Amino acid sequence: MKNCPICGGNTNRESKNIELDYKGKKLIIAMLGDYCQACGESFHTVQDQKIIDQNIALAKREAESLLFPKELKRIRKKLHISQEEAAEYLGGGIRAFSKYENALVNQPRALDVIFKLLDMGKVSWDDIKSVSGVKPPLSC
Repeated sequence: MKNCPICGGNTNRESKNIELDYKGKKLIIAMLGDYCQACGESFHTVQDQKIIDQNIALAKREAESLLFPKELKRIRKKLHISQEEAAEYLGGGIRAFSKYENALVNQPRALDVIFKLLDMGKVSWDDIKSVSGVKPPLSC
């Protein structure tokens, strides 16, 4: 147990469920941290904040019916494409898919729709490559 740097009261390490409003929906987010029993202030380590940010991103995905990280990765692996190749043809930058697949950032809805269509077999990866505007590398 630590003392609160604000009021000097005792803090407890615990996880509290916090309710957030997001686009008219109520999200319940687990927030691990040290909570002061006297003044109610909370303190979070860098690692706590990373977990909280991931929990928020996952809750937003659910609220918006976006694919979850494991689903994105499963579809990308099913298509036999790397994160770098996916970013090259779909945009978002070289590390974008790593961030999407680790719940650090949510993918845009348009990308989500493309992945759902790819998974359903409605479009092929070759279709995406052919309309992307990206020139294939020259063969030697």
